[in-house]
Amino acid sequence: MRLQLPYDEHIELIKTVQSHMKETYCIDLGLLATQDLINLIYSNIEYAVIEPLRKSDQILQEIKKLL
Repeated sequence: MRLQLPYDEHIELIKTVQSHMKETYCIDLGLLATQDLINLIYSNIEYAVIEPLRKSDQILQEIKKLL
């Protein structure tokens, strides 16, 4: 089945589809950027907070062994 549209309506339909495709693409890029940002924040938290806490815990365990 083919759509039989007047020229103007055909062009309008193409523009609408292209617009929706661009919006979807931007949303996809936004989600990817958000995921990258979350990963970056997590890696910074891992480096700045979690690793030192692990080292502190290891030091405490060593001190407990000595006591």
